[in-house]
Amino acid sequence: MKIHKPNKRYLGTLIAATSLLSACGGGSSSSGGQNATGPTIQAATPAVRALFSTQQCLSASLNATGSGWYIGNATIGITNNCDSAIDLAGSTLSFTSIDNSGGFASWGDAGTYTNDANYKISFTQGSGNTEIGTITADKAWTGKNDNGTILPHTSIVFGGTGVNTTNGGSYQLNVANSTLTINGSAPVAQTGSMTVSVNTKNAGCSGTICNAIKVTVNDINGKTVATVAVPVSSAGAIYTQKIESLNVGSYTLSASAVSNDTITYTPSATPAVVANTDTPVTVNYQQAQQVGQAAITLPNVFSGYTGNLLVKLLNTKESNSVVNTYSMTQGQTLTTEALPISDTKHQYAIQVQGIADPAAGNFYVESGLPIVSITNNKITAINIPFKTASVTKRTVSFALSGLNNSTAGINFQDSAQKYAYPGYTGLTNATVKYYFESSTTLGYSVAAVSGNYKVNPIESTNLITANKTISVAFESAPAPSGATVAGWPNYLAMGAVTDANTTNNGGLSGRPVDSIFKYGGDGGNGDPGKIVFPIYTMNTIAVAGSLTKEYGKHVMPTMVDYTAEMSGGTAYKDFGYDQPSAGAPLVYQGESIPAMHFVNLMLDAQTLQQSKSTDNAYPGSIIINPDLLGMVQQQKLFANGGTLSTLNIPVNKSLQEAVCFMKRKFGPTDFTLSNGETVTVAGGTPMEMAVQLRNSGKVWSYWDIKSVWEDKAVNVWYPSCVSNSDVGATIPTFVNSFKGWIQATNWAIKYFGPDVTFGWQENVWAVDSANWIHQLNTSQAIQSNISDPIVSLWKDMEVYNGKYKPDFLVFDRYEMDDSAAYGVGYWYNARDWNNYLTFVQQISSGLGNQPVMLWQIPGGHIQTQAEVVANPSYQRASTAPGYFFGQSELSADLSNMADYLKQISLNSSYYNCTGTGCQMTNYMTMNNYNWSKDNGNLKLAANANVFAILWGGGQTQSVGTFPINDNGWLANKIKTYYQNPTYLK
Repeated sequence: MKIHKPNKRYLGTLIAATSLLSACGGGSSSSGGQNATGPTIQAATPAVRALFSTQQCLSASLNATGSGWYIGNATIGITNNCDSAIDLAGSTLSFTSIDNSGGFASWGDAGTYTNDANYKISFTQGSGNTEIGTITADKAWTGKNDNGTILPHTSIVFGGTGVNTTNGGSYQLNVANSTLTINGSAPVAQTGSMTVSVNTKNAGCSGTICNAIKVTVNDINGKTVATVAVPVSSAGAIYTQKIESLNVGSYTLSASAVSNDTITYTPSATPAVVANTDTPVTVNYQQAQQVGQAAITLPNVFSGYTGNLLVKLLNTKESNSVVNTYSMTQGQTLTTEALPISDTKHQYAIQVQGIADPAAGNFYVESGLPIVSITNNKITAINIPFKTASVTKRTVSFALSGLNNSTAGINFQDSAQKYAYPGYTGLTNATVKYYFESSTTLGYSVAAVSGNYKVNPIESTNLITANKTISVAFESAPAPSGATVAGWPNYLAMGAVTDANTTNNGGLSGRPVDSIFKYGGDGGNGDPGKIVFPIYTMNTIAVAGSLTKEYGKHVMPTMVDYTAEMSGGTAYKDFGYDQPSAGAPLVYQGESIPAMHFVNLMLDAQTLQQSKSTDNAYPGSIIINPDLLGMVQQQKLFANGGTLSTLNIPVNKSLQEAVCFMKRKFGPTDFTLSNGETVTVAGGTPMEMAVQLRNSGKVWSYWDIKSVWEDKAVNVWYPSCVSNSDVGATIPTFVNSFKGWIQATNWAIKYFGPDVTFGWQENVWAVDSANWIHQLNTSQAIQSNISDPIVSLWKDMEVYNGKYKPDFLVFDRYEMDDSAAYGVGYWYNARDWNNYLTFVQQISSGLGNQPVMLWQIPGGHIQTQAEVVANPSYQRASTAPGYFFGQSELSADLSNMADYLKQISLNSSYYNCTGTGCQMTNYMTMNNYNWSKDNGNLKLAANANVFAILWGGGQTQSVGTFPINDNGWLANKIKTYYQNPTYLK
């Protein structure tokens, strides 16, 4: 999986859900009507139509959710549904654009780089509250797609836009979509059908109780477009009816209530109709069951264990299937949810995890499987009996050594979760004995309290079939480098993504951080074939300067730059080559793209360097080429004769042309502004002329000169350097290879930004995939399978070698909050974060103890149910803040965690879990981890050489109000942290 950046593709997580509606009253058993299929009916004309142009090929949709004066992350999607390509350039969209007060809401310009064209929609206000967008498509570096063609049966999503509201409220998206026209014509609706099946077999339809069942179908404006009426003859059976002429879109079904029945809609009560497709929906009536509850009480058996116990409620009538799982402590009483009464299909037993005391060799288990009888509308109390088990024991001796003026703690678990184990502390360099049940697959973790070690904690698993001694040898490691990154604090720093909005300090006023970061350029991909005026860097510097004054401490502007990009897959255009099709030979295209990449990097480095001052000796940092080296490793593009190991890259020619662009002084130059006025400047380097133009009094800001400057850059100044690149500069000669290109990239930053620090980025998925993080790996296994191959390749590529080596190392996780990415393996519990830090430390150590920046770390938190009830529109969760800071608002057993999180069951193939271990609460409390307290993991990060954590991303929760406002939750955590920060030395 690849990193996600602002204005780029992002992953959407689709969750299938069943809507549940309860009715009330009484009922009886089914009377058994006749199954029947009714005649096809036609839908009434709905208020909302599909968005198709007169040629019936283009569909469009607007998306802008949330509320505020500015609603960001809006998108505009256009789809070509026909079999031939269509030119988009010159097309127009128009629609009514209002907020919830009825005031005009203006859209910002939107854009995307797709299919060899730079598409843009420019918006202007028409008459009244009409917004008009005109599509343009600039020719890309390939010279292809002049007209902005959209290919058959493909979609283009425009991003980088938002909506400015009049009253700071919400946007009336339904109005905008329902009034949208394309090229001045009302779109032609496309239609589909829906087949509704009403199943009343289990409804208890005696007498006249089911004689008037109807299912209404409403459009998104609440207008009824069709009604399915179940005839009396089909009461107690299945009645099916098809509805045709439904316009494409979402609908809501509402069925008549039947006394004491629940109604479920499958797949959903809000199905979507697709063009030329039938959508089946089943409405099921189910007579309510008689229910009762159980009150389970656990005894106090062993005072040495105070953690949670796994309690399973089993149905013995269904082969001991698990009805539910609970987390309880000794002495606690828990009342279950409503359960069907005990009958021929339901008989309940309670299974409780045992408790082990390895130090004394005692094992406590429940006495049999206690049976609890559930009766209607009653709570049945049951006390769980425990006994001391008679088991075959084995002695396991742990021989600790290598601790430096420190003690250690040890924790155990078994693979079957048969027992819960206490943790033991105060261990020293000595041998300690414990007793375990024979044939136990035992996992242990031994963690030193203080000191620096190559591996800490030391973890492993063993099958215990005989007495044995296990050596636990700590090996000292050099102290973490930490604060050796110039210009950064001497404590573990905190940072945040920014949109570099100079009008509101990037949404970070009152939310202090040590650094802000933003992607350089227009597209977040290095902008191949373009030279981009460094306005984003200028604005990031300006916001950092303003925040520095507000906070009273230095804020480091950090830019993310590319000289090559492979976030979307293997590509060679950034090295001067085209690959016409997968597997085809590479075709050399010249040095212009790599040269322009170097120019953009040099512009950012120089712009950061020029902000240096007496109080700001180290003016900025750069994160270089995210995802590139991860993809090189994963796809084996360099090792074992891979393509990049032999590719002849025009390194020196590109570098010479780029340096020429930066240094050549051009003569007097005319600039024609967007208003038609021509301004003549005296001349100089391209950036000197930008300053002259800005100071001419003819423009309001650098934004007004961006496009005209970029036009000169690509069409005048750069071609001059292609013709003659000699500017008298001393440029090292590099090998025209991938290794030489890496060194040239390092040199470019050092030359134009000598006081700018920088680092290359690595991915957790670089070796095959990221799912190794969830395995019960030992530190040694992570080292040999993951870390060593990465270190070996980076050494072969000489990334951190030579005169121009970087200043730090960068790791990301995956730029989406966990709740949006758990379906692809990116929900982390504490074990996973421990593995992640082990991975980070090992690579840092292998590359010479490089300081580490954790970047784009998801900033959502583990929400409580009370939070969700108070603010139901905000459901966004991640585990990193809870891991690093702790969350005191959580209960130790996560019983008050948000229901939407509790309901998640993780994919066993990704998460290496089985059965109830895949349920969210159990996965999160693995090894009895307590999220409600600070577990000292920032210190663990510092010991892994981490000097900074930069939170959030273009689609991911951060510290400020961009891109999503968490009402200051993470900012408050960081404020508390600053009262007692984790120092690095």
